[in-house]
Amino acid sequence: MAYKAQLHHYQQTKQKIISGEETGVTGARHESDDSGDDADDGDYSVYECPGLAPTGDIEVQNPMFDKNDTTTEGD
Repeated sequence: MAYKAQLHHYQQTKQKIISGEETGVTGARHESDDSGDDADDGDYSVYECPGLAPTGDIEVQNPMFDKNDTTTEGD
């Protein structure tokens, strides 16, 4: 149940950011839209994490990448 609530909150927040209703962090991005030479508008990701971030090193695990896989496609 909590996962569905978090997913719903993420989707709603993402829609607000896309539609330009949210201010704050995204507000600085909207100020620079007057220049017209930003080719990467909307080409960014939003990551949310409840609580405080850890103070140690952050390591991201990619489930699609196995660093122990030594096979090649030509074999």
